Amino acid sequence: MLTTLLALAAAAGCEKTNDIPRLQEEAVATAKSFQERFDELAHRAEAIGKRARALPPSSQTNGNAGRLFGLAVRAITESRQALSRVQAEVKEDVDKGAPEALLKRIDELRETKEKAIIEATGDLAAVESWVAFTEQHPDAPAPPPSPEPAAADDPGTAAPPTR
Repeated sequence: MLTTLLALAAAAGCEKTNDIPRLQEEAVATAKSFQERFDELAHRAEAIGKRARALPPSSQTNGNAGRLFGLAVRAITESRQALSRVQAEVKEDVDKGAPEALLKRIDELRETKEKAIIEATGDLAAVESWVAFTEQHPDAPAPPPSPEPAAADDPGTAAPPTR
């Protein structure tokens, strides 16, 4: 009897549970959460853009702020588009019965989208600061554009881009 119980316990421990439904749910929920965050950033960018366009024309010539704003909007737009495709990609992984692919997709989503959120938020904050300063000091001269780093021959030794 004891050997039967041990054999049943060992067999139960070796049995692999199907994680695909849980992973599918986690991947979709992760994408939805990031989609909401990027939607919020898009609304914030729209509001900042409206404020910037309302500035006097002589104040609207800060190239660095415009460049940062463009980077933020592009990151937001590209991320929202990528996230809109996640559900179909997850379904493909589920249909293939590929839990490893789902795990990889979840990890990549978290890594790439969190990075994009951090960068877009930082860029929007910089532009928002410039807009607020310019609203309060419309006659102040625009700051000089920040210098771009020189490109190195070896991409591994290139200076990080100025943001």
